[in-house]
Amino acid sequence: MAPGGFAIGSAHESISQQVNLRPRKAPARFLLPPSTVRPELFSIGPLTIHSWGFMVAIAIGVGLLLARRNASQAGLRKEEVVDLALVLALAGLVGARILYVILEPAEFAGQPARLVNLSMGGMSIHGALAGGLIAGYVFARAKRASFARLADLLAVPLIAGQAIGRIGCFLNGDSYGKLASVPWAVTFPNLYGARHPTQLYESALAVVALVLLVALSKRLTRPGHLFLAYLIAYSAIRFFVELFRESEYLLPSLTYAQAASVAIAAVALLLMLLPVVSPRLRRRSA
Repeated sequence: MAPGGFAIGSAHESISQQVNLRPRKAPARFLLPPSTVRPELFSIGPLTIHSWGFMVAIAIGVGLLLARRNASQAGLRKEEVVDLALVLALAGLVGARILYVILEPAEFAGQPARLVNLSMGGMSIHGALAGGLIAGYVFARAKRASFARLADLLAVPLIAGQAIGRIGCFLNGDSYGKLASVPWAVTFPNLYGARHPTQLYESALAVVALVLLVALSKRLTRPGHLFLAYLIAYSAIRFFVELFRESEYLLPSLTYAQAASVAIAAVALLLMLLPVVSPRLRRRSA
């Protein structure tokens, strides 16, 4: 490795090779041992278990357990929560893939088979949210349940799942950050230089948001408000993490994800304040 912690990886090297986690300007006693990016966790005969898919499966399982505990609050039976999880998982994956392909078409040029190969990632969280919301609304109508209460039911499981899922992104070696000189910068063999481990930033902040949402779940009693709080919290997290990620810019200082996060947070905040502001406006105009 060249001085300063930078390395140029061969374009032909697999990301499954070793990645060094080295503090670049820290005393030797703080040096971390080498770590390994593992897109493929293990194989069972011809079946290969990929780290990203494995962590997503764990995230869905944890989310399902959390949602089942409070199923009655959304007017659902515990058995129906399993159906809901399957519907949301499928719709979320489809939405996440569609939006990612729209935003990153060059990755799939000349490789149509990659469109349906989800094992190596390539997803958009905003696309997953959009797909999940549409499917959740249809599911609520079909079950004659309150969509707002169903959304509240999903707030805590969603943020918990995102905390777990981003670990899968780190193991897979995607969604990495900009070049960095911080002590915890990560050096990938197929990328130039040490970088911010933005996947872990987002995972850690999602845990903080999880604690916050659990605390708010007893205070936000108006249907839909807990889910709106989730949207605001995640939008704030994503806006912050984007400061350290290599992303496409909409404006010189604003990425597409940041713009989407601002729009989502603004709409969510407006919907939260509307029940409070509207009666006051009506009284003033009377």
